Amino acid sequence: MRNFLRRLIGSGDPLADAGRRHCGEAFVHAVEAADIFVLAAMQSEGLDAATFTQEQLLAEIERSARDLSERQDGFEPFVYRRDGVSCLPFFSSQEHCEVFCGEYSKLRNRVLPFQVLGIKGSVLAVCSSSVERLILNDWTADERPISAEEKRLLEKDVGLK
Repeated sequence: MRNFLRRLIGSGDPLADAGRRHCGEAFVHAVEAADIFVLAAMQSEGLDAATFTQEQLLAEIERSARDLSERQDGFEPFVYRRDGVSCLPFFSSQEHCEVFCGEYSKLRNRVLPFQVLGIKGSVLAVCSSSVERLILNDWTADERPISAEEKRLLEKDVGLK
């Protein structure tokens, strides 16, 4: 019932709402104009959820933060495989991002040092060229895969194809 009401009156998340209402060029323009969140590629396999200690967790957080701050040449986005396809998740809110991180960590049974980065949606095209699928709000109630045509339009708008 809550999902029905949220869809009926809107979620207060303009990009998620655009994903439900629009497809093709209109949705691509909404993505390009939005402020979005992506995850940075991890340099760690994380910690075993069953055996990690507080000290290990703090050391992993510090190492990850230091790694991100020392990067001189930008970052690589987090990409994972889903049903044999490379996927780049991106998010319209930090809340959606947190849901994904929790679900992905549970799936892997690891405590993972995710680093969340805020970017302009238009930058997504540059990050997307090496992946097969882009997914808005991956693993949330507002999940919206980007179609192949929408991905092509996004890349075309920034001169990649």
